[in-house]
Amino acid sequence: MKRLKNIFLLALTGLCLGNCERDDICAQETSTTPRLILEFYDITNQDQLLSVPAMTVYADDPDIPVPETDNISGAILIEPFESSRLFNLTTNIAKPPLFVGEEGVSITRRYVFERRTDLRLDADPETSSNTDIIEITYIPEYVYVSRACGYKSIFTNLRIEVIQDGDNWILGTEFNNEDNTDNITVENENATHINIFH
Repeated sequence: MKRLKNIFLLALTGLCLGNCERDDICAQETSTTPRLILEFYDITNQDQLLSVPAMTVYADDPDIPVPETDNISGAILIEPFESSRLFNLTTNIAKPPLFVGEEGVSITRRYVFERRTDLRLDADPETSSNTDIIEITYIPEYVYVSRACGYKSIFTNLRIEVIQDGDNWILGTEFNNEDNTDNITVENENATHINIFH
């Protein structure tokens, strides 16, 4: 009887392990829904990356408070699923997430790009930061990846506009594509999507 029990357990284990296929686990390197990758360049030397001093990026949304600290903040995450935020940080790159909505329906998101956040946070009433708003319009599309990973979203017909406020520090934008069209498709995070000049 004991021998029969062992054979049964061995057969059950083999059956369970034998049914697990490669597609049952979504590999970490599998491309999933991408974020928009923006790099900041010098307006006078457009091939030269130029960091933005003390930058904070957050959604232009009345339900999201203006970030005051890095700990509890409406600022975007530097990397997904981590706690570091793009708050009062000198950097030449930003990766704002794009909202995944109904497939085929145009979405517009607005992000605030704040330069010199440190001046807003200091106690000197004579100094302040400079905020610019970038409006991003796109159409989400769902693409099947695999049985384990399911679907991911890509973003087509992406367009960008810097809202003019009379004191813009963002002086220009350019899609990082070879055919120089006025819109792009964001399918992955393998390359920069938009160059921003300041």
